[in-house]
Amino acid sequence: MVKFRKIISHLAFMISIAALVNCAISQTARCKAVTASDETVVFDSEEAVIEYESNCVRQILGKVNIRAYREFEINGRLYVFTSPARKAEFDKTGEMGKSVIKIGYGQNSETVVFDSDDAVKEYDKRHSKK
Repeated sequence: MVKFRKIISHLAFMISIAALVNCAISQTARCKAVTASDETVVFDSEEAVIEYESNCVRQILGKVNIRAYREFEINGRLYVFTSPARKAEFDKTGEMGKSVIKIGYGQNSETVVFDSDDAVKEYDKRHSKK
């Protein structure tokens, strides 16, 4: 949770750096923003401002790896989810739908049921599997 808060705090800081300052709305909507490298950017329209800020946020989110991960055991099987939507559906129906099943793949040779290939990769990272 501390790591998540730190990531969110960093994200909020980066967004605030890209925030617009000294924006004077006129017919041409000329606005200024100060970037992380202390450059001043001048925009000729509100659409350009929105596009610029969207790109900044995309770049920040591309660097931050926020991934949902849930692992639990039921009747000797491990279930691993990286999708909150698929986890919610499993909680509701008790069914996995499309899944990846690996027999004897767990740390103690348990069968592991994954909600996706991404879940397999994340499990491997967390459990030092290659």
